[in-house]
Amino acid sequence: MVQLAGSVLSGRFAVIEASHSGQFKVTVAGDSRTALVLRVPARVTWSTDLPFHAALHTAVAVLPDGPQDVTLRIGISDDRVYEDLVRVSANPGWQAQVVDLRRFSEWKFSLFYQPLRKSWRLVINAEGTPGSQVALDRPVITASLN
Repeated sequence: MVQLAGSVLSGRFAVIEASHSGQFKVTVAGDSRTALVLRVPARVTWSTDLPFHAALHTAVAVLPDGPQDVTLRIGISDDRVYEDLVRVSANPGWQAQVVDLRRFSEWKFSLFYQPLRKSWRLVINAEGTPGSQVALDRPVITASLN
């Protein structure tokens, strides 16, 4: 398991265009969670080795004290190409999200393409009305979809 939110505090990530972003205790609709909060526009990039049969698990919510127009784009890159995996329109309540990363974390029959030997960049882009804020509840990469 790869704890992505923990890497925010240890500095193993890059934030581009994300002023006033960080890890906070967030309460949305009476449900409190420790979450990574991004102020739109923002991009967070994690460099990581993916476990076998990888999946990204998190929950997403737009914060109620600002504009509500936020879309998250979650993608992956190997420093050669970037691929969009999913787009999520954030709502005021927590929405569980599971992103399947198995295409990038399983053995392939190829001499040239070996995803298990690569270091991947997981990229989360927050787009929408500037000043909107979106929270990601403890994003984590696990070794299965369960």
